[in-house]
Amino acid sequence: MEKIVELKAQYPDAVVLAHPECKSVVLKLADMVGSTAALLKYAVNSDKQRFIVATEAGILHEMQEKVPSKNIHSGSS
Repeated sequence: MEKIVELKAQYPDAVVLAHPECKSVVLKLADMVGSTAALLKYAVNSDKQRFIVATEAGILHEMQEKVPSKNIHSGSS
């Protein structure tokens, strides 16, 4: 959770994406909660350019491949 707070302070325009299996404190910080597929679809279709992602590391690589022009940050410690 601390890393998400730090990243959000550094990038206030970032959208926080979280998987529903994250801890409740993380889910409260999230702008969007959804399955891995839903988070990926959101990042691809969103006009936002920066995301903090709280989920498994594997989705980060996939997001970066699908939307290389967007900034994806890991919210995991």
